[in-house]
Amino acid sequence: MGKNTIILNNLIYDWLNSKSNIKESSYTRYYNLIEEHIKYDIGKVKINKLTSDVVNSYINNKLTNGKKDKTGGLSKNTVYDICNILKQVFKKNNININMIKISKCIGNGKSLYLYDKNKLINYLEKVDNNISLGILLSLNLGLRESEVCGIRFCDIDLKNKIININHIISRVKSFHTKNKTKLILSTPKTENSKRSLPIPNKLYNKLLILSSQYDENCFLLTGKNKFIDPRTFYNRYKKILKKLNIKYTYHDLRHTFATNCITIGIDYKSLMELLGHSSITTTMNIYAHPSMGTKRKYINKL
Repeated sequence: MGKNTIILNNLIYDWLNSKSNIKESSYTRYYNLIEEHIKYDIGKVKINKLTSDVVNSYINNKLTNGKKDKTGGLSKNTVYDICNILKQVFKKNNININMIKISKCIGNGKSLYLYDKNKLINYLEKVDNNISLGILLSLNLGLRESEVCGIRFCDIDLKNKIININHIISRVKSFHTKNKTKLILSTPKTENSKRSLPIPNKLYNKLLILSSQYDENCFLLTGKNKFIDPRTFYNRYKKILKKLNIKYTYHDLRHTFATNCITIGIDYKSLMELLGHSSITTTMNIYAHPSMGTKRKYINKL
């Protein structure tokens, strides 16, 4: 069978198999995108029928009607990732396709209003358990769910007042179990995400008390040698917000932390390292949006 008569799926899965040395979480991301959004439509197209018009029509359809239930389009970030896969496959096989450019959306988080933030903090301090402490750490250090879930007491250096982000909890494709996915304890996606953070003074005593109660290999959020599923942790967070009658994503805690840092005048290099970004440009593009109050303060100084 000539190369031109085979379908795109053959090339895509050859490319995916060549990615066996990447992180499990990245491999799972690629696999899921292929299985859910590529395999059963453009993946069936024969190579000799593959043109720029065919590819771009497919991309536009994903943007407008890409959801499985046909209620609308996929997010730009999802389509961006799909395009990234196709580009790599085309490049590997010397297929010349002029694809339309899809920009990745960044900075889609929002900061908690001061009233809502205080309401949340008051509730978390009143409840005072491992889960509430994890949420407070995210609010005060900009941690992601996966990072908070991966913290063990051995990562907490109370003597030097430092928390080391050495691991995350990731959901990856399972090839050897009945379940489609599995949870693993893995290293952060980038070297920059693996970082050491100063423990906020207001949370030090809480961590000191908890550290005396658990073995160093226990996870912070569970107090056991078994970690919590980030989805479960997120659901508990959402239940708390429902009780308080406020609506924010977990990422909004990270955005709130970054915005607060900018408001008090932190330099972008320090903020970049605190957030675990690989470049200042990323930090500035996502979080460098001063509040109206901050703008007003500087305008009035003119």
